[in-house]
Amino acid sequence: MKTIQILPVRGIPEIRPGDDVAAAILQALETERVRLEPGDILVVTHKIISKAEGRFVDADDDAA
Repeated sequence: MKTIQILPVRGIPEIRPGDDVAAAILQALETERVRLEPGDILVVTHKIISKAEGRFVDADDDAA
């Protein structure tokens, strides 16, 4: 019987516009000594990608 585990990738720094998300994830995996194995699935949220692309609105903006 196969099992499913959902594990967070710890140690990813705050992502800023222009950051290399893949490099940040790989560095965090290496720092935490986590190795992806064949068949593993890595899920990346849209939020982290949006931040790297600079696609966010400051909550203090009155643009609403």
